[in-house]
Amino acid sequence: LTRFASWGINSEANIVLLETQKNKGPFRLADSLPPVKELDDSISLDVKITAFRESGQRLRVEAWAATRAGEDAAIEAVRVRVLGADGQEVDRADRPFDRGHSRAWLAERVQGFPEGVPGWVHGFGALLPPGEYVVVIDVLDEDGEVMATRDRRVGFDAAMAAREGFGISEPLLCDAYGGALSHSGLSPEFVRYARAVIPHPESTLHPGQREISVYYELYGAATDSGGRSRLRIEYEVLSVKGFDPYVGGAGYVDGELAQPLVRAVFEDDRTGTTTGGRVIRGTRLQVDELEPGDYVLIVRVSDRLARRETQNNVLFRVPAPAGG
Repeated sequence: LTRFASWGINSEANIVLLETQKNKGPFRLADSLPPVKELDDSISLDVKITAFRESGQRLRVEAWAATRAGEDAAIEAVRVRVLGADGQEVDRADRPFDRGHSRAWLAERVQGFPEGVPGWVHGFGALLPPGEYVVVIDVLDEDGEVMATRDRRVGFDAAMAAREGFGISEPLLCDAYGGALSHSGLSPEFVRYARAVIPHPESTLHPGQREISVYYELYGAATDSGGRSRLRIEYEVLSVKGFDPYVGGAGYVDGELAQPLVRAVFEDDRTGTTTGGRVIRGTRLQVDELEPGDYVLIVRVSDRLARRETQNNVLFRVPAPAGG
């Protein structure tokens, strides 16, 4: 498995799961995760597994694990395994459970990272041909025994991807994004295209978190003679209750059209593309005025050169204040 730097969130069992446009695209992710197998009650494990389209008929699968553990938990490593549809192991990687993946360690080196966030973050990536897979993340002790585990199904439809044209990956949330890479000692998996990217694998924000960053990749964007795209990008945050999955946006609540609780628009965003032809985008959004509850972040992108549009969304939760 090759290291990649990306991030995201998982959907917890008690968050309302929505059928949205992302389920109709070339990448299919399971709608929910099975319960964590808490083999050690001092460990909790959250994961995010998502997929990106690579140039050609390949799927880049990325998995992020956020682990919390007591000081006496004898954790040795975090392992990711990719299984084919037949249950056979396609690939695996073991990552030492070291201080370089501690959120406290990252907070010391990355500006804007929330303080006081416990646990560790580990990331993995793999390039896969079209097909159906199961990605499994295990927390291991020094004897190689599994202490906690989670998995998720992911699929890639090559024929649909070939017809897709202009598209967007699943938006991924992070605790810190952007800036020049002046952060000494930052692990390569927290770096993407010369930017520091610190993932937020959980669906629930940190208590008191005032802003959240979002990252995504676009493919099939038209470019001008200088090799730059021209995009209109719109971000909206709606409550889960106010989101209509059939239209991919605001629905009606008690007869009234739901209004965005957070909104930001970039009318003429110009940027170059990566060597693989993708456009890499992201931004920060203020969430400090959101009440505790479940929300949907929608990203809509219009290609101003080709007059095409794509969108996707991701769920997240704002927790109640500590002690509330």
